[in-house]
Formats: sequence, structure tokens, C-alpha cells
Amino acid sequence: MTTILVIEDDRIIRALIARLLRATDYDVLEASGGRAGIEQARLTLPDLIICDILMPEVDGYSVLKALREDLNTAAIPFIFLTAKDEPADIRAGMNLGADDYLTKPFSTKALLEAVKTRLTKHELLVKHATQKLDQLRRNITHALPHEFRTPLAIMLGYAQLMGDDHSQMDANLHEMLRAIRSSANRLYKLSEKFWTYAEAEALAADMPTLEKLRQQHTMQPATTIEEIARQHAQSFGRESDLTLGITNSPVCITQEHLSKIAVELIDNAFKFSKAQTPVYVLAFMDGDFFNLCVTDQGRGMTPEQIASIGAYMQFDRQQYEQQGPGLGLATVKRLVELYNGKLAIHSVPHRQTTVFINLPRYYPAGKMLAQQGTA
Repeated sequence: MTTILVIEDDRIIRALIARLLRATDYDVLEASGGRAGIEQARLTLPDLIICDILMPEVDGYSVLKALREDLNTAAIPFIFLTAKDEPADIRAGMNLGADDYLTKPFSTKALLEAVKTRLTKHELLVKHATQKLDQLRRNITHALPHEFRTPLAIMLGYAQLMGDDHSQMDANLHEMLRAIRSSANRLYKLSEKFWTYAEAEALAADMPTLEKLRQQHTMQPATTIEEIARQHAQSFGRESDLTLGITNSPVCITQEHLSKIAVELIDNAFKFSKAQTPVYVLAFMDGDFFNLCVTDQGRGMTPEQIASIGAYMQFDRQQYEQQGPGLGLATVKRLVELYNGKLAIHSVPHRQTTVFINLPRYYPAGKMLAQQGTA
């Protein structure tokens, strides 16, 4: 439901506006003054604000100025409501960023039309901006992997050749070469993540190929998942931290995509948790679905971070030097969705994170027909 905040010091006028809006199925919040209105707007982030200008202590101009200076509230549509009808006053409000101006006394029709017009215009602007952002994301996603791969492969190849013959190499030069190889490898892995994400995006838009993909399966997912889990535990020097509980059952996903999902989730679990804290990797059947759960007791994620999972979100970059989980989790989510699966994350910041993957179980054609016959 659309939420509208009414900031008006006159109790009778405020109640009248609120009643008219509620009768039109809007959710209405009320503030009796400018200071309370600013606090309410920042706390609730309404879809639109109607604000009187002439109020004691903090007037409407000050309210608008404060909200426009706050990134979280800067784009909220704002309608001034006032007894002032002078062109200079209207201009002053518009210069501060007001979207519309209603003069008292106002009619019900004028109020509701102004509200509807501003909400519709804002919705169109948001939709347009989202489309532009999605287009930019697609362009970056499809261009970067190709631009990265070839030069990185050349760099890594020559660095490997130089490193293989370092018997007569100066120690400092050898250390610089090691740093180059390490950084290039890290960048190469990142480009591979971009490549996987771009591939998943392309598959999602190619229905004939996607239908064929969904007919493929992995017969022994436990073998793949267990091997990846043990390899990562060993590479992090944390074999004793790993707990496995895996049941084998055919699942509707290619082994390649299952491997990429498992690598990302298990790598994150070890990367973002400390040594001597447990990492649990569980895989089991639940009815017609195969479930993969990876749990760590690391830094965790906030509800806002979970909700913001997207291709170019990297969480807590200011606090943590290593790469954040944003791109990887976005890729996992996209891969899972290709197979009509689901991803869910339960996390307590600074304590624990569990990532759940839910994928359809694979039934051979004969067994599926037999099950349908007994249903």
C-alpha cells in the first residue's frame, strides 16, 4: 500500500487530509510539526509527503531542505500545502525541490489529483531509471569478461614461464613476480565470475536453450559437493572445521553449474569466518527437492545486505579488504533460478550465516510416469 506522510501543525486540517487519503486507500502517517515530520520521513521513507509551509520552529522550507540533503529521502515526491499564493513563495518552494504546490482552501479533487499525478510521475521516473541501470548492468556484464580474459591469460602464461625458471633470478624480482601472479590470478577468478554471471543472464533470455538445459541432471551430487568442500577446507588449512552431512540423490542441474554453486558457497563460508569455527555443508532430500545448506559462524549479513544481493554489490568493502560476497551470491541466485530452484539466506550479523539452495529432484522418465500413475 502507498504510504503518504502529512506534516501539518493544524490538527483539524491534518485530520481532514488524512481522512480523505485513507478513504482513497492510502496508508497515512501524520506529523504535527516540521521537526517531527523530518524524523518520521527518515524513519519510514514514505512514498509521498504533503507538508504545510507556515509552521512554528521548523517551517516547510526547512523540512524540504533537510530531506533533499539526505540521500535516503531526497527523491521522495513533495507537495507543499499553504495559504500563501504569491508567485515568489511558489518559486521559493520549487527552487528547493518541491514537486507541487496546493493552496488552501483546496478541494478534495485537487488534492487527490495532485497526489495521483506526483505518484504516477515518480513511478515512471523510477521505472525509467531502473531500466537504464539494468541496461548498463547487462552491457558491463557482457563486455567485461571478454575484455579481461585474453590479456589476463597472456599475463598469467608469461608469469608462469618466468616463474618456472627462477634459479638465477634476484630474490626481490622473484617476490615481485610472485605478487604479479597472485594479483593476476585473483583478477582472473573475478573475470570468471563475471563470465558465469553473463552466461546465466544469456541463458535466462534464451528459452529453447534453457528448456534443453533443464532436462540435464547430475546423478551423484554428493560426490561433487564433498570433493569441493574437502578441497577448500584443505586450502584454508581448516580440515578440522569442516562437518559434512551429504545424501546422494539425482538433481536437475548440470554438474558444471552445481560445482560453481558449491564452490562459491563453500569458499565464502571459509573466507568470511575465522579458523577454529565450524563450517557445515549439508545436502539432503526433502520430498521432490534436493537441498544444499552451507553454514558458517563468521561475519554474517544484515537484512539490508541480503535484500540487496545484485551483480555489483560488494558488502563491507570499507571494513574488509578481501572481496565481498555480492557478485558470487548474485551468480549463485541466477544459476539456481535457471533450474526453477530457490536461494534463501538466514543470517545473524557477526554470528552466523546459512545459505539454502533448493533444486528440483531428478526423476528418470520411467519412474516419473510410474509416480504419476500412482498419484
